[in-house]
Amino acid sequence: MWAAICLAVVCAPTLLHLGDRASASTGHTKVTPGEFVVDHPTLINLGFEWVIQGDDNRNAQVAVSYRKHGDTQWKPALPLLRLQGERIYQQGSWDVISPNMFAGASWTWNRTRV
Repeated sequence: MWAAICLAVVCAPTLLHLGDRASASTGHTKVTPGEFVVDHPTLINLGFEWVIQGDDNRNAQVAVSYRKHGDTQWKPALPLLRLQGERIYQQGSWDVISPNMFAGASWTWNRTRV
């Protein structure tokens, strides 16, 4: 079933340069892509994790689109979420610090019948 779905993930780092503010920045604004993981699909979604380096100003974005195999028109999906060092904590269960990455899922059940 999932072989009938094509997916495009486009990394679009948008670097904003505002006069002296950009030149005064000492961080790494350039994005270096790392491991790209496609999670095991479910009946209704596909999940993605993309580890990156750089983007200290956190303004890079990843747009996601999809289409049914054989269709010509791509449909927009939710963009990937930007994570960098956020703590996910639940007492007795979770205590995780997220890496520098993008993550998200693309739900297709209400958009396409495969």
